[in-house]
Amino acid sequence: MVILAMYQASKRRVRLLQQTRSSDHDITREHTRTTWMLVSVVLFSVITQMPHGILIMVSGLNNDFYNAVYMKLGNLIDLFTLLNSVVNFVLYCTMSQKFRDTFKNLFCCKL
Repeated sequence: MVILAMYQASKRRVRLLQQTRSSDHDITREHTRTTWMLVSVVLFSVITQMPHGILIMVSGLNNDFYNAVYMKLGNLIDLFTLLNSVVNFVLYCTMSQKFRDTFKNLFCCKL
């Protein structure tokens, strides 16, 4: 639903941009890019954390499930969490110039 709303907002934005100054286009483009970045981060977080949430809920209802299934899937759940962190970093790096600049300033040596 969020992606559909973003698509509809994008259509409305295109119509509105036709009526605005060209200097406003860059600002709008940056806001759109940031919005898509945040939607991507949230969506991927939900996808990777959903299995863990489902397993926790079922484990709360059935103790045998916890010992038989949840304990055996612990490493896989940890892998999903790590994957989420890696993808978030890549998304931030690819979609945000401010993030790249801040990252360079903090962690790269100045020559």
